[in-house]
Amino acid sequence: MKRIFFLITVFFICINTEILSGQEPSCGENLIKLMNERYSGKFYKTLCFSQEVLRYNADSLISTEIMHEAYQSPGNLILKFKDCDSGEGLIFTKDSLYTILSGKVNKAQYRLHDLLILGLDVYNVEKEITVEKLKKLNYNLSLISSDRCMNKEAWCVGDKESNCFWVDKSSLLFLKMQVRDKERSRSVEFTEYKIIGGAPVATVINFYDTNNNLIMQERYFNVRPFAEVNPGIFFPENFLNSKW
Repeated sequence: MKRIFFLITVFFICINTEILSGQEPSCGENLIKLMNERYSGKFYKTLCFSQEVLRYNADSLISTEIMHEAYQSPGNLILKFKDCDSGEGLIFTKDSLYTILSGKVNKAQYRLHDLLILGLDVYNVEKEITVEKLKKLNYNLSLISSDRCMNKEAWCVGDKESNCFWVDKSSLLFLKMQVRDKERSRSVEFTEYKIIGGAPVATVINFYDTNNNLIMQERYFNVRPFAEVNPGIFFPENFLNSKW
């Protein structure tokens, strides 16, 4: 009788362990799927905000400025430098980056914006789209490990000696990304998440150089998730007259 009870106990322990392990992502693609499912229909597809941008050198503040931004899923972001009537800024749209000077396109180039993909679009678009773009950005999605990031239990996806990102195990919110390549080396943190309009918004973004020195910090204010956004503001030719 004791043996039967022991075998039944072992059986249920194994079943429970299997169930629990089944809830854990086995790879980066699986984690992306879980992130998308967690916030499906709940995450904002538009976000408008202003930000104070602080730049640092050797731990010393060297400059500050104000910028204004609007986001629309998937992959659309407009930044106006100085004020809303400024003729200078940036537009990310359709996997391209447009640099605007004096209200006109000064430069256009192909650019996948990893922070838009990992911090915002991942919760709004199909898993396959996110996966395809992250592979193009050289994130090895077959590598995943349990880790700590910013004092939180997290999943780390990718190669820590190369490109990788971290996601909060509990909330499944994006925490940090790291890029290490010949063109650019940096890491970026999404911090101070606040529930605004019923949705989580990272309100402080920290940028670090290769040696983990803070080089820039963005502090968001006038944050408006779910705001009405005219898709026309992401057309470069409309930059000068675009409002939100």
